[in-house]
Formats: sequence, structure tokens, C-alpha cells
Amino acid sequence: MECRMTSRIEAKIGRVHGDRYLPVSKALEGFVGHPLEVENLQGWAGPNDFMQIIMDWASWYTLAKLGVGVFGTGMLAKFGQLAAEGSHGALKRLLTKAPPPTSEESNPDQAKFDALTRAITGAIDDGYAVTFSIPTQGQFRNHMGVQLTTGDPVELISVAASLGEIGNDLCQVLESQQQSGKTLYGEGHNRDGGPKIEQQNDGSVIIRLSVSKDGQSGPLVIHFDKDGKLDRVETSV
Repeated sequence: MECRMTSRIEAKIGRVHGDRYLPVSKALEGFVGHPLEVENLQGWAGPNDFMQIIMDWASWYTLAKLGVGVFGTGMLAKFGQLAAEGSHGALKRLLTKAPPPTSEESNPDQAKFDALTRAITGAIDDGYAVTFSIPTQGQFRNHMGVQLTTGDPVELISVAASLGEIGNDLCQVLESQQQSGKTLYGEGHNRDGGPKIEQQNDGSVIIRLSVSKDGQSGPLVIHFDKDGKLDRVETSV
């Protein structure tokens, strides 16, 4: 996979079939400035009621910063205990760097986040799995990511902040494994079949994969600590 930095939001949306993704895609147009490219994901034999929002790590961090620009430190007061939980460490670290927000009436990003929240929440309420994903260039069945549970603003901005924090180091770990001649496989999966980025209650992150090389195979577990730093990479291959 390619590790690179971008100063603007670049995004694609992935789906198997149907047009249920359209409201989410349309809402994201407000952030990227043009219609999103649609990527065909690999489906299952059964229902394929899932979609992925796919961005590189820098775009996720940019999206999170825009969200903090809308809500600012008032997010902690507005959303209460949810935003204060340990699992939202990346969001809280971003909030400490945030300038005071402009008024919601004059901030155009407010309407963009409202539209995105409505679109994602609507899809989840309809039974769809919506995943914030990092592109993995065909390494796995579908892209790696975090499957959302509610679609509320705290979750959206917090997950985006976390992907922005860990994404570059994660990308480099996967690239290093590939360059050493290993083949990578997903181990823990989201509903869409892509590898799961597991966010722990204390704010740490775990990614469980499998690797093979020269006829040998074994687990590959990537750990990020509660401060969003790469902690260790465990593998026996």
C-alpha cells in the first residue's frame, strides 16, 4: 500500500450493489468538492448491506479537525460522558489543540457534518454496516477499518481522529511486511469482510492479521497504545 500525505480530503465510497450509499456519498461531496468515486467491494452470498467510506489517514485527520472546528471544546459539554470516555482519547487530544469554534450559524462545516450524520445514521438505522476505512490496495477482501455503531458526531469525529493518528504508522507496518515477502490476510473482520481496527475501552487499538511466507503462516498483531502511538508488532513468521 502507498503511504502518502495530503492537505485536502480525498474520499471514495465502496459498496456491493444498489443505491443505498447515495445519501452518504452526496453528504461527503460537501467535504471533497466533487462527486465521489464509487468502488465495487467484494460481496457475500447472502445480504450485502454494507458500505465503506474510504480515505487515507491524512484525509481522516483533516475531517476530524474540521469537526473539532465546528464543535470545539464544547463537544465535551454538548455530548457529555460519551465524549469523555477513554475510548475517545484521539478526539480529546485533538480538542486540546483546537482553536475556539466559530458560531454554528456562520460555520459552513456545521451543515456538512449535520448532513453526514443524518446520512450515516439513516443507513445504520436501515440495517447497513457503515465502516470508516483506510485503503489497503487489494491486500484483503475489502479495506481495513472501524465499523460505526451509531453515527453520532462524537463517534464520527473520534473514529476519524483515531484513524488519522494511527494511519501513517499502520501503513508503514503493512508496507514493511509486504516488502519482506510476506502475504497478509485478515483475521478479525468487520461485517463487510475487511480487517477490523479494534478500538479498546482504554483508547488503545489492536489490529489482528495473519501472515504467510515460504510455507509458514502465523498471526500478526499490531498494537497502538492509548496515546495513539505504535506500541509493538507481534508475529512469529
